[in-house]
Amino acid sequence: MANVQTAASLMLASNFTHIRDILLDEQFQSRWDKPLAYWTLPNDRRLPIALLGRPLGEILKTPFEQLAATPGIGEKKIKTLLILLQRAQNEVTVAQEESEDPEMSATPNLSCLDENGIFDPTVVSEAMWADWRETVKRHDMLDYALGRLTPTLQEMPTVIWHTPLSNYLDVSLAEMRALKTHGEKRVRVVLEVFYLVHRLLGKSQPSDHLEVRLVPQFVQPIENWIRQSVSGDVILTLDDVRQNVIIPLLDQVKIDAGIAVYLLAQERLGVNGTPMSVRAQSRRLGVTRARVYQLLDECAKIMEVRWPEGKMMFRELERKLEKQRMSEDNLIIFDSMRDLYYPKPQTNYVAPAFA
Repeated sequence: MANVQTAASLMLASNFTHIRDILLDEQFQSRWDKPLAYWTLPNDRRLPIALLGRPLGEILKTPFEQLAATPGIGEKKIKTLLILLQRAQNEVTVAQEESEDPEMSATPNLSCLDENGIFDPTVVSEAMWADWRETVKRHDMLDYALGRLTPTLQEMPTVIWHTPLSNYLDVSLAEMRALKTHGEKRVRVVLEVFYLVHRLLGKSQPSDHLEVRLVPQFVQPIENWIRQSVSGDVILTLDDVRQNVIIPLLDQVKIDAGIAVYLLAQERLGVNGTPMSVRAQSRRLGVTRARVYQLLDECAKIMEVRWPEGKMMFRELERKLEKQRMSEDNLIIFDSMRDLYYPKPQTNYVAPAFA
């Protein structure tokens, strides 16, 4: 930036001095060793590239005139520098505020949702990512699989469904984006899972005698109903099972696998009529039976990551139904549901008697 004492340059120098004096306080000491790039966002423009690799503490101790004289640093990039310093000061904010530059904000939107409520990975900074990882570590969520916590498995590559959150604890945002196996889509779904955990638990502290269990929203009502049903003397009907187990699981299949698999599973279980055999389904669709089984197998893959505990819950429910001597036809329907979601180990999918 040219060495001319204009009103604008004097204002920038004054703002720098003000922010610098705040950040040099010992309460910010833990941030001094972090590079300035730590507070950048993917969609930031006019970044002071020459300064991004420098530690914050070094920048704070550098006279403003020297920073402004850095080659490639003009007035607009000095303004961006001040915004980054403000982010370093704020670091944890609640809502996005307007800045002098409409394309950047000193306090980025930590909701990370766009105007349509869709997660936006472009607003995630290294500072935010560090906070999210710290929340996961603090609440010991290391062994949770990405696929268990994602809003929908349709958006997540199958190969990382069972990847534990611990795999990303020591990975910076820049390092993740540089991984050959992590394109834009994969980075987005990983960030979204960590964001959701942080939004839920970020302000809470672990308890010495209580434990947090994160499950997909569909799980708890089904588990509660099964526990109540198997422990009581109430005679269960197929309609009870259909309303409280079959339909909620089908709804989740629609979320995670899409409408095609949902309709196949619905027909297979006879939700709206007589159960349809795989042979009949293959004829209707004009595909092989192997293809139908392949599509139906998605249901088991979904439950394996979403609700692995369901296998034991189904066993309890099955014992209850057998004990009360439910009709053989109705038990066949239950068996087909169990085999759809939790097939026996020796096969990917076990065809029930009406196949």
